[in-house]
Amino acid sequence: MNNENRSPRKEVIKNIAIVFLAVLLVLTFFSNTFMNYTLPQVSAVYVSQGTISEQIRGSGTVEAAESYEVKFDQTRTIKSVAVKTGQTINAGDTLFELEDSDSDELTQAQKDLEDKELDYKKAVLAQSDSSKYQSDYLEIQKAEKELSELQAKYQAALAGTDPLSSALNDYNSLKSRSDKLTKEKEDLNNQLSAVNADTSDDMINLTGAYYDTLRADKDRVTELEKKVETAQSDYDELSKDVGADTDYASKIEETRKSIESATVELNQLYISLYNAKADDDTTSISASIATKSLEIDQLQRDLSNYLAKSTTSGVLKTKLKNAESTLNKAKKNLNSAKDTLSNDVRSIKLEIKAKLDKVTAELDDVTLKLTNAGTAKDDATAAGYLSASQLELKISEQKDTVDNLYAALEIKKQTDSVTNESNQLDLEAKKKDIERQKKKVEKLKSEAFDAVVTAKMGGTVESVSVTAGSEVAAGTVAAVISVSDLGYTVSFSVKNDQAKKVKVGDKAEITSWYWGDSFSATLSEVKTDTANPQTQKTLVFNVTGSDISTGQTITLSMGSKGQPYSAVVPNAAVREDSNGKFVLVMEAKSSPLGNRYKAVRYDIEVLAKDDNNTAVNGLMGSEYVITTSTKPIQAGDQVRPAES
Repeated sequence: MNNENRSPRKEVIKNIAIVFLAVLLVLTFFSNTFMNYTLPQVSAVYVSQGTISEQIRGSGTVEAAESYEVKFDQTRTIKSVAVKTGQTINAGDTLFELEDSDSDELTQAQKDLEDKELDYKKAVLAQSDSSKYQSDYLEIQKAEKELSELQAKYQAALAGTDPLSSALNDYNSLKSRSDKLTKEKEDLNNQLSAVNADTSDDMINLTGAYYDTLRADKDRVTELEKKVETAQSDYDELSKDVGADTDYASKIEETRKSIESATVELNQLYISLYNAKADDDTTSISASIATKSLEIDQLQRDLSNYLAKSTTSGVLKTKLKNAESTLNKAKKNLNSAKDTLSNDVRSIKLEIKAKLDKVTAELDDVTLKLTNAGTAKDDATAAGYLSASQLELKISEQKDTVDNLYAALEIKKQTDSVTNESNQLDLEAKKKDIERQKKKVEKLKSEAFDAVVTAKMGGTVESVSVTAGSEVAAGTVAAVISVSDLGYTVSFSVKNDQAKKVKVGDKAEITSWYWGDSFSATLSEVKTDTANPQTQKTLVFNVTGSDISTGQTITLSMGSKGQPYSAVVPNAAVREDSNGKFVLVMEAKSSPLGNRYKAVRYDIEVLAKDDNNTAVNGLMGSEYVITTSTKPIQAGDQVRPAES
């Protein structure tokens, strides 16, 4: 009995235990399910093998491959500025026009030369024994005096205040005017001769207006002469056709009367034939009737002929009258055209003759003045006056004379004293210094009147820093020219490890919008980036293209040849923190309630990278790397895979 009571209780306990475990299992399942839905959801891909072609990209502004600065060696005044910023120029184009004037540098150089020469002379005199070399000093002083006089004459000649210069100026001015008037007189005589010319070639010496007028008049006369000739020919032909015998009215009247008379006679013959008796001989009557009939037929034909000729004669007479009218009108027009030509010829001759008389009178006056100016020039020359060029040569010769006298004195002193070597070296140094200063002065003189500054090479004007009327000091940069003739460059900075993967001579492609064609970009230089010298390099490319110009911004791309790698992951899978680069691998762990997934860190080394993928070292090749997640995750976090 006790056993029977115990069995139902066990069954109850057993059932309660089963229910409890079932509830516990259900709660555990739902607990895991709810927890899974709160975990970050991740997308992952398996590590694969592949080829990576690294691309290096960058943007830069197109610049000229080279530029140069336009500077002045002397202080000059700007007369005009011929270019502006951004303007494209060619080699030889005018940049600036300068005022013709002595610069401060030339004035100072001349003063320095005078000071050096004076210093040299003083040094020479200081070493000399005045009593011993007195004659040499007097000769030098005399030569220097002559030099001063020549220089004074030279300045007067330049100013045109001496008799010879004044006479030369007058003579040259009058000679130029005389030559011009002589040419005008010759042209006017040629025009006068050409007025009566018949052909265009002979009339070529006439001026435009005269030529046009006479050519039109003569063409009109020629045209009307042809019309008169044609009208005369037509009139003569019609006159022949009309003939001398044109009185057809009387002939017609006579012929009609003859026909009437013959008809009456024929009727009488028919009456006689009718009245004849049967035995009468009518042979003669019949013969007369036949003869008279033939006569009447002939008269009828003559009448028709006369009537036809009368009609034709009337038409011809009308045409002849019209032809005569046309001929008379043509002759009248021809006479009028000849009168116009004659009047125009007379008028043009009078105009040319008036001009010729005026030019001849002025030429006679100028010739007389020229003769007087020539006499004045000859008198000034005979009096010993020299032209500026002759004086310049004399001054050069006199300077040589002075220099030779000093040199001779120096040699004389050297001969007299061998103990003065130190001073002599100083003199030689001073002399060489003088020669250098002379060359400097000559150079500045030659440049002082160079009134135009031109471009050495073609290109684009980057900047202009002067204006018309301003005075520019020596050494000032007046303009900067980008030399487009030497090509264009584009540069941008990249990381040091990227720079190691390219070399000079590598080609790049343009990836930005570009209108032109035939584009080419070649790496010409790899240099340190001045802004970030520790971590970056600057790549410089030589670029060409049909539409390349300075100031454009273009984007270039270049890459190395593709290399195969055993472990390639998407770029999105690569992460980085203070410890370096790594990937998170999703690893699964089995449990009674299913798989659980965990993000595990794998440290990697990046071997290569392109736009989409990265080749790495540190993975076996079978890992399931995480690329994206719905929430931020870290190594060790539990995750759930994205639903496929």
